Amino acid sequence: MSVFTESARIVEVRPGRMGLLGRTEVLALPAGQVVGRVLALNADCTPLIISSINGGLTLDGADVFETIEILRLINRGQPRTEFS
Repeated sequence: MSVFTESARIVEVRPGRMGLLGRTEVLALPAGQVVGRVLALNADCTPLIISSINGGLTLDGADVFETIEILRLINRGQPRTEFS
């Protein structure tokens, strides 16, 4: 497991959606790194978000690895917008 050298940023992607952006220099990662999962951890290292990358992603030839995890925000106090 590798930890990004920079803290993640939270941005509003569009109303009701937020993005968690992570970025790190590939040189900061172990050589030959294959990315199979991206995790967002809280302060005590408990996983909050786990995203898998099917087949893995090799970083050969890349300078920077960036990821964005998009979360949908739901306000339970508001009227429903989706029905099954």
